[in-house]
Amino acid sequence: MANSCASRHLLREPAGVPGKNPRRSPQSDRRSFVYCALPNLDDENSRAEVQNVCEESSAAGPGGRGFLVFRRDRTLTAQRFDPDAVETEGDMFPVAEGVPLGNTVLNTFGAFTVSDNGTLAYQTGGTTLRRELVWVDRSGKRLDTATQPAEIQNPYSVSPDGKMLAMRIAPGRSSQGGELWLQDLTRGVLGRFTFRAAFDSNPIWSPDGTRIIFSRAAVGGYSYDLFQKLANGSENEESLFHSGPSFAFATDWSTDGRFIAYTAQVAQTSIDLWILPLIGERKPTVFLQTPFNEQDGQFLPDAGDGQRWMAYQSNESGRDQIYIQAIPASGAKYQISTEGGTVPRWRRDGRELFYISADQRLVAVPISAGTGLQVGKPQPLFANAGMNSFVPSKSGDRFLINVPASGEQAVTPPIIVVTDWTATIAR
Repeated sequence: MANSCASRHLLREPAGVPGKNPRRSPQSDRRSFVYCALPNLDDENSRAEVQNVCEESSAAGPGGRGFLVFRRDRTLTAQRFDPDAVETEGDMFPVAEGVPLGNTVLNTFGAFTVSDNGTLAYQTGGTTLRRELVWVDRSGKRLDTATQPAEIQNPYSVSPDGKMLAMRIAPGRSSQGGELWLQDLTRGVLGRFTFRAAFDSNPIWSPDGTRIIFSRAAVGGYSYDLFQKLANGSENEESLFHSGPSFAFATDWSTDGRFIAYTAQVAQTSIDLWILPLIGERKPTVFLQTPFNEQDGQFLPDAGDGQRWMAYQSNESGRDQIYIQAIPASGAKYQISTEGGTVPRWRRDGRELFYISADQRLVAVPISAGTGLQVGKPQPLFANAGMNSFVPSKSGDRFLINVPASGEQAVTPPIIVVTDWTATIAR
C-alpha cells in the first residue's frame, strides 16, 4: 500500500479512498483532478481508475504552467507534469525550505497553496508548539501544572486511579513521528512508553489501569492500527486490529474491560464508530455507519440498568453535536448539546457528561441512567479559547487541559506570496 498523489476521473468514486485533497489540473479536460489519498490497490475498480503520479505523503497540486507542487519532508518541491499523460517529467527541484505540515497528527497537508495562474503562497518555520497540561477547576481557574513544556499533542488520558498520565509528544517541529510517554502525576517523573519510529497516538487506559491501547502508523503512512501494551512497559506491544487502507483511533474502553470503541474511516461512509470486543474472536462490529461523520465514542460508565449507552459526536444536523444512543444502535437517540458540541467525556460515575461547545466553553450535562436515560439542562462552566481536548477528574471537580507553555504565545509564521513563481525556472 503506497501513500500517493494520484489523478482520477470525477465520474465515479474509486473504492478505498479514505481521504483526499483534490486540486484540479488547469490543463486537463476538467474531468480529472489530482488528490492525495490511499488508493486500495487490492480493488480492481480502484486500480482501473487511479493512476499514481508521485510517491509523496503530503498534499500535491498542479502548480500552473505544467508543474506539480508537493511537500517532500519539509521542502516544498516542484516537478514538471504532463496532465494528458498523467505523469511527471524530469528532476524534482526545491522551491522553499522549512514548510510545515498543516496537520501534524495525520501528516497529510503541507502549509502551501498554488493557483492556476502561477501564484504560490506558503509558510515556513512553524507555530510555537511547546505546550503544557494544567489542572483547572469548574470555573476555569488554574490550580496546578501537571507537565513540563513539550510538544504535547491531543488527545491524552489519565489512569483510572488518577496517578498516571499518558500523552503523545512529537519530536520537534517537524512532527515526523511521535512517541507515547507516561508521567507520574504525583512525583513528576516522565518516561517514554513507545520506542518505534512511528506515529503513536490516542492512548486509552484499561479500566484496571494495567494496559494502554493506542493507535500507530508508520512515519509517512496513513493507515493507523490498534495496539495494546502493559502500562508498566514490561512487554512489547500487541497488535489488536489492522485497519487496512484506513485508520482506526481508539476512543474509549468499557468499564468492564470487554470492549473498545474506535473511530474508522472508509470512502463510502466517511467517519464511523465501531466496537472491538476483547473477548472471543475479537471481530469488530459497527455501532454507527451513516453518510455523516460519527466519532469519539464514549461508553457510559456503569449504567446500572442493564443497558449499554454511548455518547458520541456527529455532524448529521449540519454541525457537530453531542448525542447519546443505546448499544446496539436503534436510531433512537438523545441530543445532548444545543449549540454545537465536540469531545464528549464522562465523569467517572456517569452522572455528568462534559463537552466543548461551539463557542469554546466547557459544558456539563447531568445524566441519570435508570429506566431509560434522564438528561438534564446543559450548564456552561468556563471558556478557554483554542481548547479542543480535556480530561475530567474522577469526581468532575477539575479538568486537565492543554495550553501554550507559560510565558509563550503561539506565533503563526507569515504567509509568503510569490507571483509568477515559475518565471525563473530554466525552460
